[in-house]
Amino acid sequence: MPVRPLLQADLPAAASFAERARARDPLIEPFATSLPALWKSERARRDLFLLAEEKGQACGVSFALMREPGQLELYAAVDPRERRRGVGKALLKPVLEVALREKLSLRASTRSLAAGGGFLTAHRFEPDSRALLLERSATPPPLPPATIRSLDLRTEGDRELLLSLSAGAYAEAPGNIRWSASDLARFDASSSVVLVAEHEGAPAAYLASREVGEALAIEEMGTLPAARRKGLARALIASALRRTSARAAVAWVDAANTAAVALYRALDFREKGARATYVRAAAKPKKEPAPIVTPA
Repeated sequence: MPVRPLLQADLPAAASFAERARARDPLIEPFATSLPALWKSERARRDLFLLAEEKGQACGVSFALMREPGQLELYAAVDPRERRRGVGKALLKPVLEVALREKLSLRASTRSLAAGGGFLTAHRFEPDSRALLLERSATPPPLPPATIRSLDLRTEGDRELLLSLSAGAYAEAPGNIRWSASDLARFDASSSVVLVAEHEGAPAAYLASREVGEALAIEEMGTLPAARRKGLARALIASALRRTSARAAVAWVDAANTAAVALYRALDFREKGARATYVRAAAKPKKEPAPIVTPA
């Protein structure tokens, strides 16, 4: 299966392919609209943005981002009509070669546990965690009392505030992906709802979301440790739902984060699906054989 580097000029065609593939299989991640911003991200491994082609037509796309030092996060979409024909294997091969050479661990997620999970375990990935897809109608719940304002990420001060809040909220989280300024590019002003909530007169929590199709996707939310359990997260979600014309709202939540799951369910979100994450450890360096010592 021919695989070549995915170049910047290929991004529109790659995004169009990803949308077509998702139309055939809704379980494919909706990353098509984010591809240009991901390409520009400081975390992008552009040497691992790949395109699989068959007779000049795209049949698979994959790309990788640095999740943290020493770990790559993988994403891929394969045309459902081309599965079980070696496309996924061909896209993964260059990544495995780089991981072996650079001693990187790999991380990948799948919503199709039967197919995607089996493919990953066959390539020595092991289950690591599970996330739930929660959904509700966009009819807003009652708005709890809180001081909330919108952020305009075209403004340098608002960008710096969001990055600071994200770093503070997840400073102690293992494997946390630190946002960079380039990561914020996907929150286009015309389709995003980015909010900050105050506690005791200072910014203390945030919510970053954007409209994807007919749904408002809540992509990240965090609260500084000193302001937790004050109702700020509930107020942010309620406020976001009041500021969108989307028909539904969706959020991915770590199944082990029982507090977050309980919060969303209290706001009438219901489970619509699940995604499992798999990790492949970095290859250990081979031990050199002990030298043979010949007695004198």
